[in-house]
Amino acid sequence: MRRIILFVFLSIVSTVWAKELPTALVYNVNSKETVLSENADAVRPMASITKLMTAMIALDHYDLSDKLPVSKTASVTVEQLLIRLLVVSDNTASEILARNYPNGRTAFLAAMNSRTQQLGLKNTEFHDPSGLSADNITTARELTKIVTASGTYPFIQNISSQPAIRQTQQDKKKTKIITLPNTNNSILVEFNNILISKTGFTNRAGRCLAMLVDRNGQQQVIIILGEPTKQARDKTARNLLLSAALN
Repeated sequence: MRRIILFVFLSIVSTVWAKELPTALVYNVNSKETVLSENADAVRPMASITKLMTAMIALDHYDLSDKLPVSKTASVTVEQLLIRLLVVSDNTASEILARNYPNGRTAFLAAMNSRTQQLGLKNTEFHDPSGLSADNITTARELTKIVTASGTYPFIQNISSQPAIRQTQQDKKKTKIITLPNTNNSILVEFNNILISKTGFTNRAGRCLAMLVDRNGQQQVIIILGEPTKQARDKTARNLLLSAALN
């Protein structure tokens, strides 16, 4: 009987979460004004937008040329890992960066959460470095500070804003060039004023997107959380990027 009640309760919770309205926020970094706000203070999972914080903590500690082990016989550079993390949202790259941090993954997560405190974020928590955990939570309003902070890292700007990146990959004795399409490829191809871009998706978080854009010399953060489909997320992103009212 208890199992049946628990199942019904969890089903209700999941349904309520799934029906929660999406979040949209546009914030002007220069004027420190909120330009548009819809459900912006709802606390919800951020999915792989997490990786912006992961990248910042990694860049604070590692050199891009540092090599980290991925197996007993193979290693990759931090630069390669960060490219995969920011462009194709590679969860394994996040874990490699975290576990090779001094004192390991726990210390890496502590550094992530310490940064949230430095930024004054009261509703943001990190429990893994990839965003797979539904316990990685935030609000759109607080995410604006993370995105703005990530914009001070030239590497994150340069890599996350590219529609695709070509990367050299060593396969046994052969070297080959592979193309990594950005998870926000369609928007990045269409708009050339995006400085930072990071998507996210889990079943709990829905389709998410965080961007820093240049709009007529003003920097704006655009946050979209909880859209039901990629098409809906992209439609909202296009509307916000094109809206003359937001200039």
